[in-house]
Amino acid sequence: MWGSRWEPRWSEYYQNDLSYWIMWDYGTINLRFTNPTFKLAGKFTLFQTQLRKTILKEYNVFGIKVELNAHSPDPTVGSDVTLSCTISKLSDTVCLQWKWRDSSQQSSRKTDQIRVNNTVYLMVKHVTAADEKLYVCEIQENGSIIHNKTVSFSVSQYLHGKSYTLYRSGTDNSELNLVCQHYTNHFENAAWRWTSDSQNQEKSIAYASSSKPINVNRSHFGNRLVLTTSTFNGMNFNVRIVPVLFEDAGVYKCLLQSYSMANIRLITVKVTVEPSDAETEGDTVTLTCCVSDVTESIRLTWINNDGKIVEEKALNEWNKEEKSLQLIIQKADRGKWTCVLFHQNIPQVSVPDYLELSGSLNEMYFLHQEGYFLLKGPDNPGTDPIIWEWRSHSGQQTTKQLGTFHREGQQWAVKWSDDYHNMPDISQRIHEHFGTLNLLIRNPTFELAGLFTWTQTQPSKKILKQTELFGIKVNI
Repeated sequence: MWGSRWEPRWSEYYQNDLSYWIMWDYGTINLRFTNPTFKLAGKFTLFQTQLRKTILKEYNVFGIKVELNAHSPDPTVGSDVTLSCTISKLSDTVCLQWKWRDSSQQSSRKTDQIRVNNTVYLMVKHVTAADEKLYVCEIQENGSIIHNKTVSFSVSQYLHGKSYTLYRSGTDNSELNLVCQHYTNHFENAAWRWTSDSQNQEKSIAYASSSKPINVNRSHFGNRLVLTTSTFNGMNFNVRIVPVLFEDAGVYKCLLQSYSMANIRLITVKVTVEPSDAETEGDTVTLTCCVSDVTESIRLTWINNDGKIVEEKALNEWNKEEKSLQLIIQKADRGKWTCVLFHQNIPQVSVPDYLELSGSLNEMYFLHQEGYFLLKGPDNPGTDPIIWEWRSHSGQQTTKQLGTFHREGQQWAVKWSDDYHNMPDISQRIHEHFGTLNLLIRNPTFELAGLFTWTQTQPSKKILKQTELFGIKVNI
């Protein structure tokens, strides 16, 4: 300090790595950030060294990065893109999610949203010009919006000679849009041809002449091949396949007369469960994620409810026999398990599987801060101890163990966890009910919505009961 002014003495690390983005606010002990990069995120601490070391101020600075993950800056109409929204550190109070700038567009968009660690991905299927400025990453803390970031990109309408790969799940809600169009010329005829991965033989699946009805070969696709128009207008020859089956994998080519337009490789992914009947004896279930073909280096992963990768395997084109990834889980681990295929470290398709065990999932609804009700525990609990867990609808979907019940004579007593005591919305509103496994909830807040689970831990882990609470809040 010189007189009434502060003067810094910069370290070598600052001068080499940080001086471009962090500057001194002349004469003060403040710092100014200019166009900070993601790597600057972290904890900044101001402390006094004399007479003893004393922390004067601390700031946690979080970086947020939104990116377009596509194979080219201008993705081709009909292709897929993946958008990513990443935060440098994710806490339980922060939530990242992708939203539409115009909510009316939501029903017409084909998207999948998944979270992997600190990143939320939005996989947009068969993009059009309408997607260019449609998506916003919203960051919330404790339910309040603190930041919005829009990602914009351009979609190329030029299809002549374009090739790209699409990844689809072999599920009932999967759809393949085959886009073939020209904006200037008129053509006398058009055709879609398909070479199956299993048969390696090219077949004509749709053929059209200008202003005449379109002919469809339904020998493989049946009624799943859907025409967008009944006649060919000389410029557009788009068709759809819905739903997509695992066996639909292969190469799809569109010809406008003799001109090769779109060349689309379809790779499909499916999940199988063994045993398929959850009531079958045995403690484990095997989930198998299988890909139809490996044409480039890819990675298959299994992701749990909390967005954590629990199993993964790298596959490459040199070993085409290796096309699957298994995950063995306990039957007690009920929930959502998702297989995700990554290409160039970007998720391309996700296939969720919901492991449902015996007994139905109970549902209850409540109004924000109104009344009280009893949340009933299991009727036949068996042996102790029994843990009570809660997975919030808000936040990052992490499961918290809030209490452990054990018998005291003919009654139950509970030992609350630190998580229970550290959350006033929980500890001040939820209490045990007169020596039972039931919970009394008074004036519940909207933030209490989530999945409540009672689990027996001995002799083996077993879910006894689950109840999902849905909160309703009316704002003026």
